[in-house]
Amino acid sequence: MDFGTNLQLIRKEKKLTQQDLSDLTDYDKRMISRWEGGNTKPNIEAAVVLAKALGISLDVLTGIKPQQAAEPLIDPELSKLLSLAAKLPKKDIATVKEVLRLILGR
Repeated sequence: MDFGTNLQLIRKEKKLTQQDLSDLTDYDKRMISRWEGGNTKPNIEAAVVLAKALGISLDVLTGIKPQQAAEPLIDPELSKLLSLAAKLPKKDIATVKEVLRLILGR
């Protein structure tokens, strides 16, 4: 996997937007977009800053070493639905829980 694709994948796994990463690193959002798009690559100093901001090693950022927990623990769509459900009124949350219990047989 190329650097840009790897950077984008890791950023999204960390649930960060390009703007979030920009804020963490002080690199312009447009530069992050160029790195992710493969238009250019960061110098070593920028790569170190990116790795620190993402909480990973340079080996993982560059794709030399795979990230340990690259597989999401929960399906992204299910995670999004659960986040939305958590914002429902308490009565509706109870209904959602009951439906899930019925489906899951618990």
